[in-house]
Amino acid sequence: MTVRLLRLTVTLALCASAAAVLGGCSGGGGAPVVSAAPVSASAPAPTVASSPGTVSTARHWRRVAQSTPSPTPTTSPAPTTSPTPTATATPTPLPTLAPTPTPAPVVVSSTSGTTYDGCPYFTDGTFTSNVSSVAAISASASEISATAAVNDTAFNFYVPADEQVNVATNATALYTVNQKVSYHSFNFQVPWQSGYFIEPLSDGHATVVQKDTCALYAFYQASWNGSSFSAYSGAEYNLDGAFVPQGNADTASGIPIYAVAVKPEEIQALSIQHALGFSAPAHAPANQYVFPASSTDGLSGPSGGVPYGARLRLNASFSTAGLGPQATAIANALKTYGMYLYDTGCCYNIVHDDAVGGQASPFNSSDINGLMSKLHITDFQVVQ
Repeated sequence: MTVRLLRLTVTLALCASAAAVLGGCSGGGGAPVVSAAPVSASAPAPTVASSPGTVSTARHWRRVAQSTPSPTPTTSPAPTTSPTPTATATPTPLPTLAPTPTPAPVVVSSTSGTTYDGCPYFTDGTFTSNVSSVAAISASASEISATAAVNDTAFNFYVPADEQVNVATNATALYTVNQKVSYHSFNFQVPWQSGYFIEPLSDGHATVVQKDTCALYAFYQASWNGSSFSAYSGAEYNLDGAFVPQGNADTASGIPIYAVAVKPEEIQALSIQHALGFSAPAHAPANQYVFPASSTDGLSGPSGGVPYGARLRLNASFSTAGLGPQATAIANALKTYGMYLYDTGCCYNIVHDDAVGGQASPFNSSDINGLMSKLHITDFQVVQ
């Protein structure tokens, strides 16, 4: 399978004065954020403080500029033997046709184990390693306590979800990604078509998985006018390789929603075999990040609180007695694979993608909320 590893070039935008920082920069920009160097899942990078940015509103946040990580070297494919020529005449090449905005059928997704339409959730174990027996970090209790002191309300799981995964193939037309701001540019094209889903809320998230190449495209404040695609920020990832942070492409932390969202196919199978993702109330996390995060919201937070990118595991002693099948599946995933702090918003919320193509949502809110109403940040330990 061809590896498509491209990098996101990002131009930093700086606020003109300290007053601009406090009031929020025009155009949604904030102070630059330093990208974290990728490290292995077994040896996460040390906690790094990020620069402050603009204050977020409920369930939404504003982007801040970031540095672009160095691309991972790729190897050239092995040469293949040319077939023996025949007497058949060489056909005249046809001209390349421009992309057409005509809608094509929406491709429905499927999952199998830790793959999604045949593509893994990256291959380095960042999102799929079992952490049920991993010891909590030494600062676990103090980080949880500091964040809980700001907000210890119960978790939420909104049904229906505002997120969906668009699945593309080699037949899907490619479009240039137009810039919405000067300091976020794109050096790749996105497979897109009319009928693809963009989150209707102000964050405007858009996610595309190209299942023939295992490329992931994640965008913030995306828009489509029927013939051209634009975004505030975004990145392209290679799912068939190690996770490489790309800055805050579609989330404040830089962890793509796709990698940590519960999929509808997974909840139907009652089997989730990867880490989940959660957002915390604004100002509850520390304004710091650890791998796999590479940025923050830039919001002030408690000193020594849970940082962006922290991996939390539900305590093994947390009882699932009396929970419904969907709630139990989520609780088991939280005990086995944990969850990453990927963003901030109104409250504690576990993210999920909903059904595409007009299909009914398989998520049972009364079942799942039987767990969420009992779940607090203090029921977790920090393991990474």
